[in-house]
Amino acid sequence: MTRRQASATARICMIGALLMTTCTIAPSTAHALCQISADTPELIKIRGKRELIAGGKRSGCTAPKVVFVQLRWDRFLRPDKLLAEVSFTVTNAKVRVRYRCPQVSTHKQIFTETWVQGELKDQSARVGFDC
Repeated sequence: MTRRQASATARICMIGALLMTTCTIAPSTAHALCQISADTPELIKIRGKRELIAGGKRSGCTAPKVVFVQLRWDRFLRPDKLLAEVSFTVTNAKVRVRYRCPQVSTHKQIFTETWVQGELKDQSARVGFDC
């Protein structure tokens, strides 16, 4: 085998290796269609009581999974505090969570976190509320 033939064989092997890699990666692109999102929390009044509401959405998925939606208090230099959480086994759905504000309120930075166990995770923007 000449040097030129060896070089051509090496190129073919490299192309084959690239194709194998592409074939290995291609099936996981179907998973990229499955998305989650976290809505920005809102403050509402129901019968004089203040509540924070938010939602999380899972879409484009083909198999049911457990989806968690949480309202969390972003505390500076401390772990975030969980205010409310819901979880459901869904394929594609929007899940809502609520938190009733206490009578005595303080200013808090609140965000929504949506995640699928062991997979995707999304957080909303932080919003300040007196709650």
